[in-house]
Amino acid sequence: MNSDNLRRNIFITDGEFEILFGAQIAKAKRVLDQYAGEICAACGGECCERTGCGFHSVRFDCCPIYEWRPAKCRLYYCERVLESELLTQQERQLLGERAMNLSQILSYSCGFEILLQPPIRIVEKDWLVTLGLHGQVTKIVQAFENGELEANSAKAKLLSLVQQFRRQQ
Repeated sequence: MNSDNLRRNIFITDGEFEILFGAQIAKAKRVLDQYAGEICAACGGECCERTGCGFHSVRFDCCPIYEWRPAKCRLYYCERVLESELLTQQERQLLGERAMNLSQILSYSCGFEILLQPPIRIVEKDWLVTLGLHGQVTKIVQAFENGELEANSAKAKLLSLVQQFRRQQ
C-alpha cells in the first residue's frame, strides 16, 4: 500500500472498512463492537489513550469521529472485550478464525500494520502530525477540555476536519 492509498484510507466508514478488509473481517468486527458497546461505556476511553488518539478526551462520552474512525480503532480492542464472558463459544471461534485470516492478510499488505498496532505512528511520528492535522485537532480538543467549546460543537469541528481531509485526498 503506497502512502497515497494509506492517506486516503485513514478515516473510513463501515462500508469502506468492509471493502478494505473483507466481509468476514467486518463480521468479526461487528461481533466485537456489540460487546464493546456494553463494556467500553464504563471504561472512559482507555483504548483511545493506548492508541495515542489525538481526538480523544476523557470529557467526550464517545469517540467524536466514530463514523469515520481509522481501521486501527475498529480493530483494536482491549482484553476486557476479548476475554468477556459475554462472548459465546461460536463467537470466540469466529473471532479466532478471523484474527488468523487478518494476520495473513496484513502480512502481505505492507503499510496496514501502522493502522493496527498502538500507538498510531506513521514513519515514527504521531499520525496526526504526519497527516498535517495535529495542530488543528489539538486546538479543538484542548478548547473542549478547557470548557471553551461544548461537546457537540467540538465533535462537529473534529468531524469537519476529517471530512475536509478526506475531500483533499
